[in-house]
Amino acid sequence: MNASKVIRMQLTKRRLPAVWERGGYTGISIDSEPVGIGIVWANPDGMPYRPYFIQDTEPNDQQALVPVENGSWMVVARQWHPGRFNYEVCQVTDVRTDPDSYGLSLSEVFQMTDGEPDYQWRHEWLSCWSQQKSHGHPQSVISAVPITLKAAIDAALAKCQCPGCREAHYVLPRKK
Repeated sequence: MNASKVIRMQLTKRRLPAVWERGGYTGISIDSEPVGIGIVWANPDGMPYRPYFIQDTEPNDQQALVPVENGSWMVVARQWHPGRFNYEVCQVTDVRTDPDSYGLSLSEVFQMTDGEPDYQWRHEWLSCWSQQKSHGHPQSVISAVPITLKAAIDAALAKCQCPGCREAHYVLPRKK
């Protein structure tokens, strides 16, 4: 059974559903540990979106307003300790634009805690190894994560480690 949640979204002037790519390395926590978060969005094929709008005014805030649709992917990476990360991959199951039930319904596809940034190990969990073959790292695999999301996961990881982040990490260039 997939865990589900509802999150906020925005509507553009043309009433198109959109969400923000956001995050960055936010500094030192109460426990004197570095912390950061990176949230990126991918289309149903795992590719980046062309943004509606890009802003670079506030560090570690909202950087790119991108479209969202059923089947879109949200990838969240959190750095909670040097070299330690949490990953979460969710897929949009419903885009609700009516005022009574406004938001995005997400279905959690993958969540891993206490993860290592090691490339080979991330490749192993992307290949959907079973929990017994996870080399002792606690994780919960709800269903398979498409390998096409590797670039989005890498972008979210880079974003959560980017100090004073003011740039979008996983978008297509804007049209001139």
